[in-house]
Amino acid sequence: MIDRKLFAIPALIGLALAGGSFAYAQTTTNALPQFCELRTTVNGSMQAIEGIVTPDVKTDGAYHFSVRSSGPSGSSNISQGGYFTALAGQPTTLGQIQLNASAKALVEFAITLGDKTIDCTQQTLALR
Repeated sequence: MIDRKLFAIPALIGLALAGGSFAYAQTTTNALPQFCELRTTVNGSMQAIEGIVTPDVKTDGAYHFSVRSSGPSGSSNISQGGYFTALAGQPTTLGQIQLNASAKALVEFAITLGDKTIDCTQQTLALR
């Protein structure tokens, strides 16, 4: 189960300006450290949310990226996922969505390497 926390947009902008928020987890598959994050970018009236992984070594796995949002123009449930290969030291976008900056959104992001699932969800976004 993915842990969810609420943050306001000012905190998200601060995190984005500071380089984003990060998750670091130790996998049991070959004991490889994995780096994953949710990156948010506000551009005018739009909000972009990306799930990104940057492994220490070439990595194959699966991912799940989902967003439930609601705002003035309606609501949506988007789920993305599948298999991926990420090269050592290369940031790889695994899931991406754009929505109205005034929307409220719940985001979940996780990667699976072998039999180990890593929760990359950094926060549940509460956009103004």
